[in-house]
Amino acid sequence: MLFAACLCSDATYSGHTFGWSFLLRGVQSELELTTTHLSLLWASGILTTAPLLLLVGQMIECFGQLRVASIVSPLWVLVVGLASHASDPLQLGLAIFAMRLLGPGVLCMCA
Repeated sequence: MLFAACLCSDATYSGHTFGWSFLLRGVQSELELTTTHLSLLWASGILTTAPLLLLVGQMIECFGQLRVASIVSPLWVLVVGLASHASDPLQLGLAIFAMRLLGPGVLCMCA
């Protein structure tokens, strides 16, 4: 169980920290964003997900870790895939919000 929890936790971190670093320059030039705008989108995504983690904790207590993780995992995969289709800063901001909430937020709490 500990191994599975560590694997789940590790799998969500790489895409949001190290993995994104390879894509940032391309996203930045494609959407014509400055470094400041990109940083603001990233920070906004993180800050808006933080209060929702209280509700996530309640969901995990009510429904259990496995059920919540099995529902959220496919949604997270879908959001990660759809993030590549963001064509303006608002869509990118929503994608970052959803990826941060579902990945490091919910899945790490489940782990």
